[in-house]
Amino acid sequence: MTTPEAGTDTFYFTKSDNVSLCAGSASGVCRKTDARGITTTYTSILIIATIVTAILSVFFGHLWMAKLRGQLVTNILDLEASELVWPERLQYVFFLVSLIWSGMLVVEREMAKPEKPPEIVTPEDSPVL
Repeated sequence: MTTPEAGTDTFYFTKSDNVSLCAGSASGVCRKTDARGITTTYTSILIIATIVTAILSVFFGHLWMAKLRGQLVTNILDLEASELVWPERLQYVFFLVSLIWSGMLVVEREMAKPEKPPEIVTPEDSPVL
């Protein structure tokens, strides 16, 4: 009996066309194919990580507001209480991580665009002086 873990993982440094580089250089891994034949692109991992961190930021923001509302209802307002400080800090951390990963995704997408070939100017196209 063989298991998928016993196989070989293959890392590709080119896009699926096997010609153009993924990150603009040969040092960036584009995709990985495991022994089962399942291909994972790092762009999809980056998209999922961005979505998860954005959701966690919203969750901790909601938790912070709920705790603040609870303090206001009981007329005990302590802005330094750990039940308010930690959700607020975690909200900002996950928000910043989400922004950084979104920026990385934009940069990766921009690097993946094909370069335009230089225009060839023929003597007929050149301006007459």
